[in-house]
Amino acid sequence: SLVAARDTVACIAEAEHLEAMLSANEFEPDDATRAALRTARAIATAKPAGRSAPDASASATQSDDTSSLAPELIGRETEFRALLGHWELTREGKGSAVLLSGVAGLGKSRLLADLHSRLRASRAKAILIRANPGDRAVGGGFLAAISEVVSQRPGARAISSDSASVLVALAPALASVFPQARPDAATGEDAVRRRVGALLDLLRAISDESALAFLIDDLHWIDPESRRVLDAVAARLDGGRVFMVLASRPPLDLLGGFAALPRFELARFDLQRIAEFVARLGELPTDEWAMELPAQLLAATQGIPLTLIEALQRLIETGAVTLEGHRWSSAAPGRIAETLRQGMVLEARVRSLTPGAREVLLVLSTVGRPISLAQMRRGMERDAAPNEETEENDPRLLELEHRGFVQRSGGELQVAHDEIAAATVASAAAAERGAAHRAAAVALLAGPESDATLRLAVEHAMHAGDNPMLRKIALRWVRRRRDHGDGESAPVLIRDFTPGAPADVQQKLVRAVPLLERPAR
Repeated sequence: SLVAARDTVACIAEAEHLEAMLSANEFEPDDATRAALRTARAIATAKPAGRSAPDASASATQSDDTSSLAPELIGRETEFRALLGHWELTREGKGSAVLLSGVAGLGKSRLLADLHSRLRASRAKAILIRANPGDRAVGGGFLAAISEVVSQRPGARAISSDSASVLVALAPALASVFPQARPDAATGEDAVRRRVGALLDLLRAISDESALAFLIDDLHWIDPESRRVLDAVAARLDGGRVFMVLASRPPLDLLGGFAALPRFELARFDLQRIAEFVARLGELPTDEWAMELPAQLLAATQGIPLTLIEALQRLIETGAVTLEGHRWSSAAPGRIAETLRQGMVLEARVRSLTPGAREVLLVLSTVGRPISLAQMRRGMERDAAPNEETEENDPRLLELEHRGFVQRSGGELQVAHDEIAAATVASAAAAERGAAHRAAAVALLAGPESDATLRLAVEHAMHAGDNPMLRKIALRWVRRRRDHGDGESAPVLIRDFTPGAPADVQQKLVRAVPLLERPAR
């Protein structure tokens, strides 16, 4: 390939041609395409031999063997066809909502991503949104995020003035989309009812001319306020042109009305599926170790696809097996059983990262939501002016991407799966977790300010035990509320802002607010 040959001119030419074609056809590149474009540009900016940074082309080649263990959809063809069938009904005006359920690692996210890609390839309207663990504590935060994304779509401005007012109150950034709207002042049950109506109005407006597929991943991370509104919206989609797919882990009894939706439950892989998965990646020889490998993988992974991928990656990284030219081989078959017997393959892979990459992964895992490269840099206290090309090809990020731990999308960084984040946090020492909470707070404060980001930042600062930062965030919160016309006293605002903090901590935060800014107006 051009990358392997390090043909700089051809790499740049092909990258620019592809970007121009995507732009001309209004196609949005997927994550794999973005990664390929970054690799091509890395070749052009790489230093000559002797440089300290990793070889981009070598990393890309290695990624073919270690981070790309995700062949085309296997074992989920039935569910995929059924979802496409629901989509065809939606195009005929028979919209609906369905629930995709299964324990962590069974492929819910992959199935949604493949459905999204298929629909986008056919030029259909499709929106894929993922909830994040870091957003659970922010009431209405996910609903605000949905509103911001959907309101950017053509047709959104056709909603009623009442709906626009509700959306602006929910997500103040939408004032630029609906400049004539005044924030809705409804509270309590009336606010819930109006939010349901506004979101339905918005979805119907953008699906007026053609059907819309609205895909929501990781429903189990959604805050209760947002979940209640989405529950009511999902129940009112029959007969429209909106197809909603929600993916969640059990227990489903915690999901309220969503549990009553038509459901597709993903099953674990059996021995046949595992053998098929391995064979799709590469041809197995007829050696005894190869015959035993699927059964060993089944025992080690319990049929969970994510754990299967991690186990195979661990086998490759330890040299127990090799995958080259789409053929499996092993120079040390005895190491296969030994490696798989160690268990906790995901934690082992995290520990095998270089210290710098592991530090970045811990910070991203602690933040629990997508952040920009600049935010990550600030969070890790690297304040020197960044060089765009150097930052794009940060060796720590390249390592994490090439090994499948982190994804970049739309200029933002995110841990590839929340099970990876959980394993990363679990394997960190207490002092490392404290430092990561502080870095997470700094990173969030370096991004666009909102009620949600301030609430998340103060939670991280409390976990870090960083009192100066707590005082700084509390003051920003009070001033933000004042800017929005909130006349409550500082003690009331602080109690609302830090409901889980001890009373003495809240009192100290109040004292951080200047006297003139404390009283109610």
